Amino acid sequence: MRAVLVTLSMILSTGTSAIPQAAPDLAPRSAATNGRPVDPGSERFRDVIDASRAMPVEVFADTVFRVLSANAEGSRKWRQQLVDDVYAKAGEAARRTHLTYLRDERLRDLAFLVAASNQRLDELSIRVKAIQYMSRIDAKKAAEWLEVLALPKLETAVCGDFASEDTDAIFNLLAEAGPTLYNSKEGHDRYEALLRRHISSISSIMQLAPAANMLLAAKLDGDSFGSLLTAYTARVADVRGDDTTFAIAIAQGQLLPSIDELLKRSAALDRGTEPLLAATRQFLAAHLAQPRCGAAPRIESDSEKAKDARTAAIEFYNGRLERYLSAGAPLTPKADAPMAKVVSNAGDVLNLDKESCLMEVSRHLLVKDSDKPFNWTGDLDRCLTRIRKWKPEGVECRECIFVVQTKAFLTLATVATEASDLQQVVGAYLQLMEGNPIQKEKPAEWLTCLKAMLNSGRSVSKADEQRLTRVRSPFLRPHLFPDKVLSGLSDSRDPIVHLYLQLERLAPQNYSFWWTTLSF
Repeated sequence: MRAVLVTLSMILSTGTSAIPQAAPDLAPRSAATNGRPVDPGSERFRDVIDASRAMPVEVFADTVFRVLSANAEGSRKWRQQLVDDVYAKAGEAARRTHLTYLRDERLRDLAFLVAASNQRLDELSIRVKAIQYMSRIDAKKAAEWLEVLALPKLETAVCGDFASEDTDAIFNLLAEAGPTLYNSKEGHDRYEALLRRHISSISSIMQLAPAANMLLAAKLDGDSFGSLLTAYTARVADVRGDDTTFAIAIAQGQLLPSIDELLKRSAALDRGTEPLLAATRQFLAAHLAQPRCGAAPRIESDSEKAKDARTAAIEFYNGRLERYLSAGAPLTPKADAPMAKVVSNAGDVLNLDKESCLMEVSRHLLVKDSDKPFNWTGDLDRCLTRIRKWKPEGVECRECIFVVQTKAFLTLATVATEASDLQQVVGAYLQLMEGNPIQKEKPAEWLTCLKAMLNSGRSVSKADEQRLTRVRSPFLRPHLFPDKVLSGLSDSRDPIVHLYLQLERLAPQNYSFWWTTLSF
């Protein structure tokens, strides 16, 4: 039932609808402010922010950043206090860093995990966002925070992993905000020293491409660029990693093209290209010779079928990088590299679409005169129970199970033909969400699933409705009862659900990132 990804993309990228007024307020208003600054411009957001303080830091940070983006009325002092509070609490986040997932056919059912990571609610990303907001409020303080921000040492992946930690947020911040925060002569020297410190701290393959992009984006003169390129070349020559992380870095499609751009810049500045190219060849040859993982990702080729990351690396080097050497030294495949033991990949076994109840729904909707139509009256309750209790054997990734269950509920919510059926689906979904340990263990993943259901309660725009009427698949039709989704969610006993219902009313947000994330 791959069409559900397109379904979710359609649902989650369209306009907003009013939140039912029945949604309860989070807390009664009070004259007490607990010592926090309040001004008339921020008054209407006071309750949601106060409520979010008692929730996981991912929820608190998401609420604050959303309010700051929507509210142009709050005072500078009020904004600064909020950003201060978020920065101080960032260390409580469940994840240290952003995760980059494989773009792999086997993992399409886990696209919600990609969406969760792309919210950027890990510790490092929250701190980076706080610095970005503070740079517009108090540039001196933002620079102080930036200078104490350390590049974390990333964990090693194993065969069967489908994600790797990355720290691209800090390199992007250094390139984008650095020139503004350090715009004096003295500041330029401090900025260059800061870039050097982070380049010298590179310890993972996943940090090489963002660091290269930082060097390309930073406004550096020839001497500074040459000096920092030397430091970067040393890290390319020395950094080594596991096969999974190497494959993810190559499959992302940024590492080798970024090095190519550095070589072009260096050649244009007459700084020489052979040191970086020799280091790159050394880096690639070492990783091609190490034990391989059989579940390595495949990447799309412009001219032929998808190829594995190792082949792509060889072809890129031989086709585009080798020309920089005065004496060619092409890479050759390491066909004799040993195969490492492959741990079962969750993406290979997590397929709730094969559950018979969802197959019956699919057959009923897509096959005319089906001999086994789905009985919404008799089969729906059984189907909802099976989804909620679904536990595939051999899968330790609990958040993986959770997001696939959510996708199944959203499938049923999308195709329900009666308001009462939709309300029953939302009720079963709330049973899955409320009190689920994922809320505390992996708040960003839990929050992503809540946002998915919230977005399914938004009305489709007229333009999209007209476009969708020309599509035959029933999975791509406009939602019939968007208001019933939101009214069903208002029955929840979970305070985070009510917080986001309030945010939808006070600061509606367009979850446009879902459109690309859920269709990879």
